[in-house]
Amino acid sequence: LKATGKASGFSSGLSYAGGRYTPVEALELSYYFAQLNDFYRQNFVGMTKTLPVGPGKLKADLRYFNSRGNGNEYGGSVDNNAYGGIVSWSAWGNTLGLGYQQLTGSSGFPYLDPGQTVDSVSTDTSGGSTGLISESPLSKFKTAHESALVVRYSAKLDALGLPGLSFNSSYVSGSHARASSTSGNQNEWVRTLGLSYQLPERVAKGVTLAWKNVTYRTNITGTRSQDQNMLVVKWKFGLL
Repeated sequence: LKATGKASGFSSGLSYAGGRYTPVEALELSYYFAQLNDFYRQNFVGMTKTLPVGPGKLKADLRYFNSRGNGNEYGGSVDNNAYGGIVSWSAWGNTLGLGYQQLTGSSGFPYLDPGQTVDSVSTDTSGGSTGLISESPLSKFKTAHESALVVRYSAKLDALGLPGLSFNSSYVSGSHARASSTSGNQNEWVRTLGLSYQLPERVAKGVTLAWKNVTYRTNITGTRSQDQNMLVVKWKFGLL
């Protein structure tokens, strides 16, 4: 086990614990703690609140991560705070979300290395989940000092006579990223478009087909622009 990025050693283990609490209806508070020995320790505090607004529902999702170094700090010094929030409104099968995230501290946001490399180049922009509201295919928007604007939109297309078909999209733009102490402010953005279709039970019960198109553009040191198409088949089934 190790954190993403370059590391001089490996961890002896990961500790993880937390929970959620709902003091009143439609309000959820959460706290989680994680420690990757000799890399970092991380505290997370979150809150979600849902309110009826007009014909739909408004949901606020606030998240805060506090990350600091631990032990030998094999991945380098860790000093990061991640503040994020997204507000989403859902009505008539449509959901629109607007969010903002700000990283502070001298280092980027740490998380577990998914253990993937392509042509000896680390693919730590994909794989393991961070829990950040900026989470996107091909980028996490986790570089030191980076701020990110988030726009997400999804729709169920049943009303158009297409039962089982859904559309989803997102655009995340990151700015003021500093990959090192000597680099200036750098930028990146990700645009994602996707369709998913749940097959009728008479055809294939529990099967969903999904397609996603991703465009990623960046000038951040150590990253590269990419275009990606993904085809995903999901099969949900029960066992006796």
